[in-house]
Amino acid sequence: QGQLVWVRKPRSAILQVLLNGLHVLDEQERYLHWGWFATPEVRARLVDRAVRSLVDVRTRLAAAGFATLVYVSPMRDQVVDDAPIDALVRETLRKYEVPAAYLKDEVRAAVVAREARSGLFADNVHLSLAGHETWGGIIGRDLAGVVGRVP
Repeated sequence: QGQLVWVRKPRSAILQVLLNGLHVLDEQERYLHWGWFATPEVRARLVDRAVRSLVDVRTRLAAAGFATLVYVSPMRDQVVDDAPIDALVRETLRKYEVPAAYLKDEVRAAVVAREARSGLFADNVHLSLAGHETWGGIIGRDLAGVVGRVP
């Protein structure tokens, strides 16, 4: 998606605010209904391709002697509002026998208060500093179990 990038210094702060505002409005309208083309068949094909790529990466890493950990990171509505995990992703991971850890329940257990869970995200997808620390704590624990004690 296009991002507004200044190639020359704006003549005034008002002009910059105005153009940035118009850009945000355009982005909101343009991507509001992005999913119209994502039919269930298209989604299934994309998820299948992504998981097959993941299988290929894991196979190559295993052949080189590396262990892998696969995590499915929840979105904000899954952690804050307890929305369900994506069944298509879950079933496709099972189909290709990819062991994956879903972080939804672990994050909800680590951060009990709903308000605090909301603070783990900058938006519905991206983590805040507190979110990165929470995810890092969970993943770090698992990594320590795989590679031994980290100094």
